[in-house]
Amino acid sequence: MLSFLLMCMKLKCWDMHMRGLIVKVFYWCCSLAENQKTDYITAYTGDSVLLPCSCTDPHAKPESFTWQKYNTRRQTWDVITSESAQYRNRVQMGTAHSPGKLSLLISHLTEEDEGVYICYLTNQQYKYIRLTIKGKTLFLIQIQLQMINPALRFSLVSKLANHMLLVTLVVIVTLVVITLVGGERERRKEGGSEREGGMDGGRPREGGEGERQSIISIIRHLHLLT
Repeated sequence: MLSFLLMCMKLKCWDMHMRGLIVKVFYWCCSLAENQKTDYITAYTGDSVLLPCSCTDPHAKPESFTWQKYNTRRQTWDVITSESAQYRNRVQMGTAHSPGKLSLLISHLTEEDEGVYICYLTNQQYKYIRLTIKGKTLFLIQIQLQMINPALRFSLVSKLANHMLLVTLVVIVTLVVITLVGGERERRKEGGSEREGGMDGGRPREGGEGERQSIISIIRHLHLLT
């Protein structure tokens, strides 16, 4: 029996049958939780993120494991260490008091940290993490908008829409005024009795006066809206 146990110590993990029961010979053998699965995580620049990976038994210790990130340029997997140029002094793997916890902690996130990661034990035990990095400024704006009272938020949106409509109307009126003034100047240049858009017998033409009054009325209405 002793020789059998010594032989098993050279192997990764063995189960033995004893009196009809399955007994784990070595409790430190690691069976990866969520084996061959993929997690999707979103984090923000400047923050920290924990990429989860663990053995089903928190006290189990794998013979070896690595964290790797897929390099889209070279189409290869780069091994992550605390001495890597991209991750120097920014990563921490696992914990001393729980050898079965293999998670990767990345701090001071940058946009370059986005990508696909793998917690790799063996060809049969691994787990993927797809990490998405977003800008923190946009995230803070979204949080602030969510914290605003719904009624106040509706009021702000309505005011913004009214201002946009007002600006559009002002632009339209300005274009109309420019067109009318330009047309009137052209008619004045025709001179004499043949000019149609200028003066008629010392009086402004009724049609031109009516157009100007309409423009003045629109401008006053826009002023009231502000």
